[in-house]
Amino acid sequence: MDNLATQETENRRLRRIILCALFGVFLCTAVGCASSGLTPYAENPASTGVTPAAKAAPRKIVTNKSVISTNFGFVKDVAWSPDNKYFAVAQTTRMNASIVVYDAKTQKIVRSMEPRKCGPYAGDHEFITGGKVAFSPDGRYLAGGFGIITLWETKTWQPVRDVLGPFSRGANAAGPVQSIAFSPDSMAIAILYSSVIWPESVYVGGRDETLARLRQRKIDKSPDPFTHEAALMVFDVETATRRYYFKQEHATDKINRFGHMFSGGISYSPDGKYILTNHWGGMRHDFLTKDDDPSKYDIRLAFRDAKSGKSLKEISDVHAMRITASTFSHNGKLIATGTTTGSKENTRNLLAGPWVWFKNHNEDPIRIWDAATGAKLMELGPLRGSPKSLAFSPDDRVLVSCQTDIKENENIWLWDLTSGQLIERVAIPKSWNNTYSCAISPDGRTIAMTDDNRIIIVSIKQ
Repeated sequence: MDNLATQETENRRLRRIILCALFGVFLCTAVGCASSGLTPYAENPASTGVTPAAKAAPRKIVTNKSVISTNFGFVKDVAWSPDNKYFAVAQTTRMNASIVVYDAKTQKIVRSMEPRKCGPYAGDHEFITGGKVAFSPDGRYLAGGFGIITLWETKTWQPVRDVLGPFSRGANAAGPVQSIAFSPDSMAIAILYSSVIWPESVYVGGRDETLARLRQRKIDKSPDPFTHEAALMVFDVETATRRYYFKQEHATDKINRFGHMFSGGISYSPDGKYILTNHWGGMRHDFLTKDDDPSKYDIRLAFRDAKSGKSLKEISDVHAMRITASTFSHNGKLIATGTTTGSKENTRNLLAGPWVWFKNHNEDPIRIWDAATGAKLMELGPLRGSPKSLAFSPDDRVLVSCQTDIKENENIWLWDLTSGQLIERVAIPKSWNNTYSCAISPDGRTIAMTDDNRIIIVSIKQ
């Protein structure tokens, strides 16, 4: 009996040891997973095919911030010189504009140049909507302007030649420039123009009288008296002669009320083979009624032959609404796109009068695409605003997105493209919250962002 009791006691002791050991293994495993930050396989982004952004990573890479106040209306665009010595901006008021070059180290003005106006009727519309700058990859030229693009030689900052687009809002007036890009070999410059043309026979007596004339017309039986046009033009840098010209138009009447238009910017592929253009198509806003669904848009990226402008391939269904920013990575393998995230857009029906709203808010994230296959590789979000500008770091490991963040004023977001994580949100001193453009220096150490009347300089470490 004593032996049986002793054996039973020993068995109970062994069971307690085994249970404690099993509990310890379970506890260590749980703590280990939590501390290591590992994600269970079922929730692993890699298993879904598209990688969403994770929560902010613990590391910080921003080391310093400074603000340059221009006291000059709107700072619409910024670009870095290839040698890191300068950055240039396009800044404008309603009636005045300038292209200003800054020393990157001292942040002092090196030269301020006055761009050419586009004609006697080229006033506030041209300056407010346009305004772009770009350095040629070989560092020889700075291109900038609002309707007419001027090339300045960077050694002397003297104007060399002008590039004039064909569109007219009045006598001798060019349409506003929406985007400019040099080819990788610096031999060509692509310019995206946009303009609204009002024929003199209709546009008489101001906007109110014009709308009254429109309401009197039977639009379903006669052409629309104005067209919204945009054009991609490619010019030779050394001669300023046009190589080719590609125009897109809105629909011109209520029957043919669907069309495709350029949106966002343009960029060359690093190998110089393609020009990337953004397009949105759908119902013309002027003819929307309460029974129409304005959210049914066809949003696409087009890869155009850099020599002819012909569309060679496309990526469809890029976003729910129009593209606000797109760019190639430096190695040419990736494309980043952004859209009107956070907005519920409205439009005015010029004939009926009332405002028409899109049915849903746009909640699309930033998307990363495979440039070769068109496959969607990654989604970066959620966002708190519409990305106005996107830029890859020189090593393509970090994406900078600049947007208007009314809630927290964190207008610069840095993303890790290896993991899809948000690295850091950069808060800037409060402003009117109109973010326009951002660019990373060629050495990858500095970000320049523009808003209403300021340039924000952010130093980062890799």
